[in-house]
Amino acid sequence: MAPPPAEFELAVRAHEQAPMLSRDEAADGEAPPPSLDALYAVGGGFGRCQAAVLCVSLWAWVVHGAQVMSMVFVGPGLAAELDGREPLLQLTGSFFFAGWFVGLGLWGWLAARRGWLAALCCLEAAVVVFGCCSAAATGAGTFLLARFLCGFAEGGVPTVSFGWASEFAAPKHKASIGTVLQYGFVAGSLMVTGMSYAVGDRWRLLSGAISVMPLPVVLAALYMPESPRWLLGRSADETMWRQALLRVAEMNGRLAAMTDALNSERMQAKDLQKGCKGASSSTSGSIADLLQDGPLARMSLVVCFQWFTIAATFFGLSLVSSSLPGGAHLNMLVMAICQCPALATTLCSLQWFGRRSTILALLFLIGFSCTVLALCLEGSPTLRVVFALIGSASTSSAFSAEYIFTGELYPTSVRSMGLSVGSQVARIGAFFSPVILLLRYHNPALPFAVWGALALVAAYVSLLLPETGDTDSLEMVHDLHLLLHRCGCTTLLGSKADRSQE
Repeated sequence: MAPPPAEFELAVRAHEQAPMLSRDEAADGEAPPPSLDALYAVGGGFGRCQAAVLCVSLWAWVVHGAQVMSMVFVGPGLAAELDGREPLLQLTGSFFFAGWFVGLGLWGWLAARRGWLAALCCLEAAVVVFGCCSAAATGAGTFLLARFLCGFAEGGVPTVSFGWASEFAAPKHKASIGTVLQYGFVAGSLMVTGMSYAVGDRWRLLSGAISVMPLPVVLAALYMPESPRWLLGRSADETMWRQALLRVAEMNGRLAAMTDALNSERMQAKDLQKGCKGASSSTSGSIADLLQDGPLARMSLVVCFQWFTIAATFFGLSLVSSSLPGGAHLNMLVMAICQCPALATTLCSLQWFGRRSTILALLFLIGFSCTVLALCLEGSPTLRVVFALIGSASTSSAFSAEYIFTGELYPTSVRSMGLSVGSQVARIGAFFSPVILLLRYHNPALPFAVWGALALVAAYVSLLLPETGDTDSLEMVHDLHLLLHRCGCTTLLGSKADRSQE
């Protein structure tokens, strides 16, 4: 990492030497302890540092979209080289998503224990290595193994990059961050479509070109700061999170303001750091962290069901949309065009109507589209195409909204694990999509009926969750309890024994 400027080093040294006030020494009537979001505002709000972090995360999502959707275009050239072994085309996606499912647990644990930035560098480096291995594979077995390992690395890209970028921003900016990153996935889909059209059946060239695309993320991340929010709760050295805040302010041109704010609020900042360390010191970076608290565990069940439903309907409707008239390149282009206005509308809805209402509306729209498809299989082909595209665009928007909603529901101490578990459950939903689609051989309307029922039930249980728009970021599980009380989420709060923990 490049050495910091002398001004930055002097500011850190002056801050560390400032006297530490005790709570008893604080003046009566003093303002309450500032939140980390308030300190971000002092450091420039959404400034150059946040923009740089977002750009790095955005490129990670562009590469992620290109890597995932490359399976559509690599297949024909691969089958031709391997004597047209058609079953291999079916196994390629299965091996990739199987690796994705396994990798999510590791990357979530690594992000929780070692930080977002360390996890992002490691997984992007792994994507480069395993992607190049898949491009150089000489047989079906080695290619499937390479795709499994590539999926293993790619599985952590969405959650880790989104978690890292969102923790630098105030709540009012998180909806925009999630939507911008989802546009990165769409851009990656369009990029791989154009690259595939240019190289034709030369799948090794396409796969190799996509595999080296994560290198800028690895190099840029070496000069980026770790999330102060993560350091606040995890770092053994209590000065590291303050140095990270000063680094953010220095990149935003607000170093003096941040130094003054931290020096004048040493007691409150110390209490904030101690409180977050107390909340996270007992976490292990495993799924058990989500089950130790009753309200948190019940909320996780609802969130996981949403993830499962969105993924099952997304990949199910994608399989249906792939049978539309036209080639693979045209179909991919049409789906990407449909997703662009849908994501923009979702961003506006997240800002104006809130997170929970937007998720509920999108899930209801998915359920309605699938119900229409189940009832109108013998109707107009145009009608079926329109509602299939509406459902597909709605699921893409629901993914974007769910990343934002999940990141805001979970406190900092368990946020990385909450996002990882949600994404893992989504992979289970993706696994079940082809199985549900097999029901069409018994009755063509059954797959759409199942997807529609899942979406409508998920929309209903969304009412159990609290609204997170315009609220400060949750730092501790205790903050989640307060939010549930404030929003009247009595079902998630559960028994009086759970409520007495307050």
